Amino acid sequence: MNGGNRPTVYIIAIRRTVCKPEKGEEPVKIYIAGKITGDKEYKAKFQEAAQRFQAQGHVVLNPAILPAGLEERDYMQIALAMLNAADLAVFLPDYKESEGAMIEWAWCERTGKNKAKYPYRIGGGEP
Repeated sequence: MNGGNRPTVYIIAIRRTVCKPEKGEEPVKIYIAGKITGDKEYKAKFQEAAQRFQAQGHVVLNPAILPAGLEERDYMQIALAMLNAADLAVFLPDYKESEGAMIEWAWCERTGKNKAKYPYRIGGGEP
């Protein structure tokens, strides 16, 4: 299932240096998925990815900026709404260590949401 007629080539868009609206290029709405619970460095990790995509001209949906104090189910409901609004879900390297990110991966699989693995090393550089 691929979600209808949506293109599945967004990995090219996230590797592009800059989105150029003047050339008719639309920014990609990118949801970032990865381990948050139990990771003391999650904010920096998500921020690094967000900054890279924003610098390329894309719109970033970042669940790591949600406020503290909500229940786990609240976070998942908000995260799934963000995921549904995105054109593409990008999964950070540690996503398999997160129950929530694995739910998001499964959601993408089931619904045909476009997804990709983060193509850079956290802390900078190419894989």
